[in-house]
Amino acid sequence: METFTPDNPDRPAVHVVIPTHTPRYLDLVLAAIALQTAAPASVVVACDTDDPAIADLVDTVWPQLADAAASRDQSVPRLVHVGRPHQGEARLNQNRNNGLRTLEKMVRPGERDLVVFVDGDTLLAEDAIDRYQVLASEGTELVIPYRIDLDRETSEALCLDDILRGDRPLGHLATARAYERLEVRERRYTRQLRQREGLEQRVGLIKPHKPKVLGGHHAVSVGRLRAVNGFDERYTGWGFDDDELARRLHAMRPAPRCAIAVRTILAFHIWHESRAPKRLSDSPGYRLFNERPFPRLAERGWARPVDQPEPTAREVLPASIGTATPRA
Repeated sequence: METFTPDNPDRPAVHVVIPTHTPRYLDLVLAAIALQTAAPASVVVACDTDDPAIADLVDTVWPQLADAAASRDQSVPRLVHVGRPHQGEARLNQNRNNGLRTLEKMVRPGERDLVVFVDGDTLLAEDAIDRYQVLASEGTELVIPYRIDLDRETSEALCLDDILRGDRPLGHLATARAYERLEVRERRYTRQLRQREGLEQRVGLIKPHKPKVLGGHHAVSVGRLRAVNGFDERYTGWGFDDDELARRLHAMRPAPRCAIAVRTILAFHIWHESRAPKRLSDSPGYRLFNERPFPRLAERGWARPVDQPEPTAREVLPASIGTATPRA
């Protein structure tokens, strides 16, 4: 396995990649990002489809969000939208890599920049990017947060206008019970990380994908993602894609500088019907995840992707709908 050698840029930035396949909650997700106390350097909306409804929503909502941010003297991040025709199956990992490839081509991030992956059904608390920026500035290469699952009633009451008004920060959605659960998870993940560091990953003493990286909300540096070839695009459908990425990241030498941020970086998962199979063994990724020996690099990933139509990327300008870059 190759040794990872980072470069040394002056100050790493934070970028956000939002993988999605539907416009269902995208306005809320973008609003939560646009109204952060510290804006990310860029946002990539990566779509597992070329559904025009997503493009129309972005073109309509982003200028509105930019105006709201400007009224609060907040900067507006650069927004890029990338998509390609749906391929008849859910290709979340390919979609994430399309976001990375677009980020590399259109934004050119530094190797120590952090990429925050937030699913299109997850809202970041207002100070999340600020906290990610602090960690990035400290040289953190892997951030392991988690999320709070909202119930159906709370989810259905979410409203774009309420977020724009900012009467109540999203943090108010975190109940005392939710904090208790995060505290338990934070202690467990911290213990697992210390065990991993102390045991030097000797076989059999700790599961190779622990502490867990939640696919819908996590952050990894550009350099580390490049070194493991990003997300494994052989994984389709639901399941095991996040554990597989964690396993490869934890196996790196030297290990990524990791921060457990379960309680400090909050995110809220909007309720919806689950696509999870009744049995984990029914997941398309089950066999791949249990192959031995497990791969240290994604076989089909950031480089050498699974075949697909060439994705189309465009920058969406915040000034007005009419100045959005035309779709190719």
